[in-house]
Amino acid sequence: MRALLLIAICAIAASVGAFSLRVPYEERALTKEEEEMLVGLLEAELATKSAKEVAMMILADQGVSTRQASGDCTTDATSAHCCGQVKFAGKFDVDACVLAEYNVEDLSVHLKLTVLGHDIIDETVSAHDPPAICAPIPDVPFTSICIKLSDLEVTGSKFHGCIALSAKFFGHTVVTVNLGCVNIG
Repeated sequence: MRALLLIAICAIAASVGAFSLRVPYEERALTKEEEEMLVGLLEAELATKSAKEVAMMILADQGVSTRQASGDCTTDATSAHCCGQVKFAGKFDVDACVLAEYNVEDLSVHLKLTVLGHDIIDETVSAHDPPAICAPIPDVPFTSICIKLSDLEVTGSKFHGCIALSAKFFGHTVVTVNLGCVNIG
């Protein structure tokens, strides 16, 4: 079992090394303290696993998916409210909601993202091809979440667009939840 734990730690450390130990939303290298905390978290997690569970973690690292995602939207005359949930291997449940309000006067969309009860994004973007907006996920180390609007159409007072959320770990997208397409106005 100890040998399997050592192999798993090495495999995960190699994966972490492949991420260049960068924090995605701050674009800086991890401090020694953050790196030690991450290794400590990995060691503690691995110590609680059976040999089979460690093997499943290694397989998951090689592309076998152990995550689920779902989401949907509701709309009214001027806004859309979309919520989604991501579950990572039964350990983390991350709930997120986006409130999108279309402003016909300046052809913009006000986006408010709430994750785990925290408002983490509150911005207004152009209704014409806005970039993805990302922010760190509170209480979930080394993760961030991004809002992406796509398939946008603006016709007078009407707005159509699709909303997606992407969760990132060490700057790499691990899951995307397509919340749905909305018609406002």
